[in-house]
Amino acid sequence: IASHCLSLGSGAQSDAGTWKQLKFFSALEEGKLSSSLWIAGDAAHPCGRNVIGPHSDGDVRVSAAKDNFNWAQSQLRIGIEMAFGKLVGRFGILWKPIRMHWKRAGMIAMACAKLHNVIITHDIKAQQCCSDHSRRTTLLNDPESIA
Repeated sequence: IASHCLSLGSGAQSDAGTWKQLKFFSALEEGKLSSSLWIAGDAAHPCGRNVIGPHSDGDVRVSAAKDNFNWAQSQLRIGIEMAFGKLVGRFGILWKPIRMHWKRAGMIAMACAKLHNVIITHDIKAQQCCSDHSRRTTLLNDPESIA
């Protein structure tokens, strides 16, 4: 389930650049958040007090201990990457760049995330949505009817 979703700019901007625009990032940098909170970042995000990213020693091979840490840390991010994969796989509009203003594209992405949550929460199968016309009509007219 997508619990937090935010659209800040076009896909042309890097994740790290978008990340630095967040008030959340500023709060992290200024030490306003608990030190017990942390984020499993990837190599694009600079490590900090609350952001844990993989070790990188440039072109030099990292030590076995750092390599083990990188593997364990990457396992934390896999669930997030898989969730994005499910979301993109479910909604064909996300299969290629959305060619419109980034604010409208962000609204489309948010709508897809919300629909994704409804599908997961109510365990709706593709066959239910597409082949059962009476159920589909009921869902559209009375969303509370889902049991």
